[in-house]
Amino acid sequence: PIRVYTAFNPIYQGASIFLMGYILYTLIRVAGNQEENSALIVLGGVILVISGLMDTITLSSWISNHLPAMLKPMMIGEGNSSVGLLVFTVLYSLLIAKKFTNSLERQTVMGEILTEINNNLDELVLHRTQALTEANKQVESQNIELAQVNEELQRLSLRDPLTGLWNRRQYNKNVSLEWQRCMDLHKPISLLFIDVDFFKNYNDFYGHT
Repeated sequence: PIRVYTAFNPIYQGASIFLMGYILYTLIRVAGNQEENSALIVLGGVILVISGLMDTITLSSWISNHLPAMLKPMMIGEGNSSVGLLVFTVLYSLLIAKKFTNSLERQTVMGEILTEINNNLDELVLHRTQALTEANKQVESQNIELAQVNEELQRLSLRDPLTGLWNRRQYNKNVSLEWQRCMDLHKPISLLFIDVDFFKNYNDFYGHT
């Protein structure tokens, strides 16, 4: 097992360094795209990569032996990855909390906008209803006026404009009804022909009917 560990440990450490480099490259790309709230995730990822590199250097005797003397106290330690992972988790939690807060704020704003739209819609419906009611009242008033005009026209068409008496049209309309009524009731019917003396003078003075 010691031989296997000794043989594969450099490969594992090299792969770890390569993976951390790839993560660092990805974080740089994220920072370059200037995505919203990317600073927290980039900072957490950088701390995680640095702590992982410190643990890799600590566990690699070859790298540790070739480090400058002034860097060894900073690199050699235990649990660097755990600290980096904790920092990354905390920053990522802050990022999630910030996104949740922004989402909640947007939802609140959308709710207020929707409430305002509903209020405006209720007001618009009220105005339209009032306008429709007023229009119906006007139509009803016009219908009443039209009925009155028609009634007046009907009255004028059946009366003589000079004397105000029923004219021939009214006679033709009523004579058949009266005749039928008398036939049904077995009652007599009378028709009067009246000749007014000197009526020509009346017509000449007031006009012919």
